[in-house]
Amino acid sequence: MDNTKVDAPLTQTSISADVAPPSGNTYYRKFHNHMVLSKKGREFKQNMQQRCKGMPKILGPVALNIKFKFKDARRRDIDNYFKALLDAFKDNLFEDDCMVRELVASKEISCKSGDGFDLVITKLSEK
Repeated sequence: MDNTKVDAPLTQTSISADVAPPSGNTYYRKFHNHMVLSKKGREFKQNMQQRCKGMPKILGPVALNIKFKFKDARRRDIDNYFKALLDAFKDNLFEDDCMVRELVASKEISCKSGDGFDLVITKLSEK
């Protein structure tokens, strides 16, 4: 009998952070007539890439479940935060944002723990 351990393919991973992604309104800025990542966008992306270093990447199609948390009750459009989050984790926790087939998001306002997010990435079948 062969007792060789075989790692099962990764089907789910998660990450949480105590910082909210920059909104789409602050993620880019104009520089010499071109849109580039803003300083805030670059810092967020670098911070998230450092946090997920060493975590396994899910290959193939994925579903994302995101919970944004905000410490105050300011009015925010939840869809303004997707781009920064997806860009920060593509090539790290999943292959590319074109592989996202499902996206579920919620937001919690007046969160006592402060700004942040929880992200769960689940592998979907190839079909």
